[in-house]
Amino acid sequence: MQEVKSDVFRVAQPAEQVWEKLRDLRVAHLYVPGLTGTKVTTEIAEGVGASRQVFSKRPPMDETVIEWVEREGMLLRLHYGEKNNWGPFTQVYYRYGMRADGEDTILQNAMRYQLKGGKLGQILGGGLMSKAFRKTLNDVTLAQKLYYETGERVTPEILEAAKNAG
Repeated sequence: MQEVKSDVFRVAQPAEQVWEKLRDLRVAHLYVPGLTGTKVTTEIAEGVGASRQVFSKRPPMDETVIEWVEREGMLLRLHYGEKNNWGPFTQVYYRYGMRADGEDTILQNAMRYQLKGGKLGQILGGGLMSKAFRKTLNDVTLAQKLYYETGERVTPEILEAAKNAG
């Protein structure tokens, strides 16, 4: 299994406020680039076992919480229905991570994935996937920072302007 981490982003808000926004599984479409909607699909809306569907131009994808650590983050299993695998992957996980840093909060997200084809698949495609995932992780984490600081939906234009400013 390979893991790719985002850069570290500082949010100018206390960790308690950031956690209140992060724990809300219904709002990912307000900061994840390309998402058009989010729907919680389980009776529970947070904690281990909570699941949501995220909507974009592609078929809806399921994200199920498999690890939940109060005020630190969560680990989501990305899947389509009961299938763990999709596309070139046998497994994909997304970790939202945060920690307090004085009056601010530090965000750093990560993706863990396993490509089909065993070691050969990892060797042949791992580098390409890692590069693509790192870009996606940085975009999502920066957009999270912007959403958490403003409370406003992060549009592609807002995200691009923030990337160019930094």
